[in-house]
Amino acid sequence: MTRNDITGRPQGATITRRMALIGAAASTTALAGPAQAAQPEEHPCQRASRLAFELSECLNEYLDGRFRAVVEPSQTTDWPVAFEVRSGGRHSRG
Repeated sequence: MTRNDITGRPQGATITRRMALIGAAASTTALAGPAQAAQPEEHPCQRASRLAFELSECLNEYLDGRFRAVVEPSQTTDWPVAFEVRSGGRHSRG
């Protein structure tokens, strides 16, 4: 009678490359955990607003905030993004 190890194979049994790859794939899948649910696609208006606020923050750091960006739909022109020198000082929001 042979003694089995924890995998159920007799002790001294060799492990083939195929068995090693199958075991590695199974352990990787187990470690990854459950799959993430797909995120809903961002609405174009929400995406444009988010990106505009990110651009606004970047412009604070670009040449001390002396430039502004003008962005147009990419299908309407060869140069959809332009940077312009801001005139005057800081504008208040209301």
